[in-house]
Amino acid sequence: MKRYTILVDETKTAEELAAEGKYDFFPRLRPDFFPRPIGGKREKREVSLFPCERWRPRKVVEMEMVRVGYRMGTVHELLSLGIAEPVLQMQSPIISLGNVFCLWLSNRGKPTVCSWPGGRSLHLEESSLIFDWPAEAYFIGSRLP
Repeated sequence: MKRYTILVDETKTAEELAAEGKYDFFPRLRPDFFPRPIGGKREKREVSLFPCERWRPRKVVEMEMVRVGYRMGTVHELLSLGIAEPVLQMQSPIISLGNVFCLWLSNRGKPTVCSWPGGRSLHLEESSLIFDWPAEAYFIGSRLP
């Protein structure tokens, strides 16, 4: 498990954080999908990257994180990690499961940072199967208080 201490700024919108992260591509981040947390803070947090390893339901990933003292990372933590450590996503995709949202019907979306031939990008990955993860990906988790 890889650990990082980063500055997470929940006083900004996800779109502001994506712009600050200087992504080469990112979609419009709708505030209704990614609202600022009520009472959002600007503070240092410990986040870790959990390897995907195999296809697992979201609930199993969440239970594994909780077992070792973490919770699923949010889009604010994902984007803050991208600001602090921009090279990480060039090595492997990083997925936030703390902000999975319903796009339409059974399709779900999850924020993912990764690389592409033109540079760094933030995607809202669509998946009809919530456990359909790329094998080389990591999930971001945040240390429980």
